[in-house]
Amino acid sequence: MQLRKQVYHWKSIEYTAYKGFLYMVGKMDHDYAALLRCLNEIRSRIPEFTPRTVFDYGSGVGSVIWGVNSVWKRGVQEYYCVDRSGEMNTLARLLLQDGEDNKEMQVSGVHFRQFHPSTKHQFDLTVSAFSLFEFPNRSERLAAVKNLWDMTGEFMILVENGSIAGFKLIQEAREYILGLGDSNDGHVFAPCPHDSKCPKLSWTKSSVCNFEVTYQRLQLSSNTTISDKARFSYVILRKGRRQSEAATYMWPRLVKRSSKPRNHTPCTMCCPDGTIKSVVITASKHSKDLYKCSRYCHLGDLLPVKMSQQKEEGHTDRIHDNINNVDQSEGTESGEESDTDRDHSASGLYPQDSLSPS
Repeated sequence: MQLRKQVYHWKSIEYTAYKGFLYMVGKMDHDYAALLRCLNEIRSRIPEFTPRTVFDYGSGVGSVIWGVNSVWKRGVQEYYCVDRSGEMNTLARLLLQDGEDNKEMQVSGVHFRQFHPSTKHQFDLTVSAFSLFEFPNRSERLAAVKNLWDMTGEFMILVENGSIAGFKLIQEAREYILGLGDSNDGHVFAPCPHDSKCPKLSWTKSSVCNFEVTYQRLQLSSNTTISDKARFSYVILRKGRRQSEAATYMWPRLVKRSSKPRNHTPCTMCCPDGTIKSVVITASKHSKDLYKCSRYCHLGDLLPVKMSQQKEEGHTDRIHDNINNVDQSEGTESGEESDTDRDHSASGLYPQDSLSPS
C-alpha cells in the first residue's frame, strides 16, 4: 500500500547539482550496463553499421555517450545531448573532462543543450534511456517519442526500468510507432522477432518482458568489487521494411530464465510468428551443435534456429513435451492447416549453418 501511494503521488524530479551527483553515483553504472547491452545488439547483428550522428534525449550524466563511444569508438562525429537540467549537462561535461573545467573532453563532437532541436534534423541513432517516466501524461510522452522517431535516420532505442510500469511504457511507445504507418516505415529490430502485439501482454497483469545484465558497481572508497544486476525493458526500432531474408530476423529470442538440467535444455522463446513457445532441446533429438549452443545461451539471447509447424500424425504432444521433424534444410510451413490439424501439430527446430551463441 505504501508503494502504491508513492507511485501514485510520483512527480518529475528537478535535478540540481547535488541530485545529479547522487544520480551519477547511484545509477550511472546501471544505465551504462543496460545501454551497452542494447548497443551491442545492433553491432553484433549489423557489423557494417556505424552511426555518424547520435541524438540523446534526456541525456542525464552522459551514459549514452560513454556507451556509444565504447561500442563504435571514434566512428561517431556528433553527439547531440538534450537534458532540461543545466546542472546535469554541466556534470556530464565535467565527467568527459576528468573533472577539470578547462580540459579537452575525452570524446569529441559532443554538444549539450537544454532544448529539443527541430525535427528536420536527422540522426543515424536516437536514444531515450530511462526518461519516459519524466513526462506528466501520455500525450506529452507520445509526442516526444514521435519527435524522436521523426529525427531517426536508422535506429531508435528506448530503454526503461524492467518493472511492470517500465515495460508498459516501452510497449506503449512500440505500439504507437508501429501504428503510425505501414510496414515499410519501420519495424522492431529487437528484442521482438516480429511486429505483432507482445504475447506477454495476454498473460497475467504482472507479466513483463525484461532482461538483465551483470555489471560492477562504481567503486568509491573500497577496493572490493561489487557485482549487481541491471534489469531493464527496451525496444530498438529500425526505419524501413523488415528484412525477413536476414537470418537473425527469423531467430527466436529466449525470454525466460530457466535452469539447465543435465542432458536437456528447456527454452522459452518469443518466435517470429508473434507467439511464445516452450521447447526442450536434447542432443539425441537434435544435433549436438544445437544442444551445445542452447547450453551457452542466456536470457535475452537469440537462438540460431528456425521454428516451423509440421504435421504429426497420431501425436498430440504439446510443444514443450516433444520436438520432432528436425531437418538440416530450410523449413517452411506446409500448406493450410485446419483446426484439427493444428491440434496434432508440433514445432520443428531447424538449425542454421552457424550455431555459435549470440
